[in-house]
Amino acid sequence: IEKHYNEENTVYITETGTVYHLQRNCSHISLSIETISGKPTWQRNKNGGIYYPCEACCNNHDSGLGTYYITLYGDRYHRNKNCSKIKRTVKEVPLNGAEVNK
Repeated sequence: IEKHYNEENTVYITETGTVYHLQRNCSHISLSIETISGKPTWQRNKNGGIYYPCEACCNNHDSGLGTYYITLYGDRYHRNKNCSKIKRTVKEVPLNGAEVNK
C-alpha cells in the first residue's frame, strides 16, 4: 500500500542527522544499546561493519577489559553508556518544516 504524505504529516529528525524518519521507532533513531564484555572483536553491526573506539569516551591506553557498549547500526564502541556520542535527541517536526541535507 502506497502512503501519501501531505505537509501536515509529522516526521522525526535528529540534531545531527541528514535524513528524516517517518516513524518514531525507526531503528536508526531508537538506539538499542547492547552491553558486551571486552572490546568488540568479532561483533559486527547490522550492516556488517566493525566497531571503532569512540573518540569521546575511549582512549588509546584502554586495556580492552571490562564493559563496553555498542549499538545495532553504529560503528563505534563506548566505555560510558551515557556518552554524548551514543545519545539521540529526536525532534518531531511537520514534514514541510524538515530541513535535511540532500
